[in-house]
Amino acid sequence: MVRTLERLGVSAVIIEDKKGLKRNSLFGTDASQVQDDVEDFSNKITCGKNAQVTDDFMIIARIESLILKAGMDDALPRVQAYHRCRRERHHDPQQRVKRRRDNDLLQRIRKVR
Repeated sequence: MVRTLERLGVSAVIIEDKKGLKRNSLFGTDASQVQDDVEDFSNKITCGKNAQVTDDFMIIARIESLILKAGMDDALPRVQAYHRCRRERHHDPQQRVKRRRDNDLLQRIRKVR
């Protein structure tokens, strides 16, 4: 999905850490909403970041702790865990080389168009 979005020219995607059917909180919080656990949502972020071809694409993680009334004590550890997903992606040197090659190829393809 991330690579498809990049090819289409999308610059960012926002994902929220709720499970199941989504309901806009502007309509109230009467509908039962469950927050994803930190490990599962972190894996989703990591998978998305590892699928990226360019450094230009952003995955924005929306933390629902305050809307779900779980409080700052729930939100802050989530912020830290989700932020680590972003950084871990750059620690694999082979992944970085592959991304550079993919980015170079993408630039060459854009020039041909």
